[in-house]
Amino acid sequence: MTIEMLTFSGAFLLFGAIFFGCGMIPWNQSKTASKWPNSEGLVEECQLKEINDGDHTTYKVDVKYSYLVDTRRYENTRIGFGYSGSHTLSNEQKLSDKLRKAGTIIVRYDPEHPAHAILSEGLQYDGFKFMMLGAGLMLFSITTSLMFWLVTKE
Repeated sequence: MTIEMLTFSGAFLLFGAIFFGCGMIPWNQSKTASKWPNSEGLVEECQLKEINDGDHTTYKVDVKYSYLVDTRRYENTRIGFGYSGSHTLSNEQKLSDKLRKAGTIIVRYDPEHPAHAILSEGLQYDGFKFMMLGAGLMLFSITTSLMFWLVTKE
């Protein structure tokens, strides 16, 4: 293989690994949070926001909730690790409606730092996107390297 091909493939492999790793971070955080204890909480505020950057519109639920841990009141705004809304209004509208109508909610909180909490565990869409992009870049790098090696082998 030539140095140019190694550089080309290596760059895609490196960026793929970086993107994949960025997607793994919220996934690992969510796995850890699934073991956290929970507490009943109350939704204090809930808004569906529309963010338009000129090219795309993103919809995001902004929520503020409170919960008690050992008689101490905490407030938080995190829905889940890696959550940043989506381009699908109907999904975000459902989430917003569900939170607004809920009398009480289940809040998972970090027992070592009760101020850290989430409402939803599991891999959020943004983390999944990064993982799939990273996997695709790494697969592309490996495939092109293998094809180039097979063609130049003779």
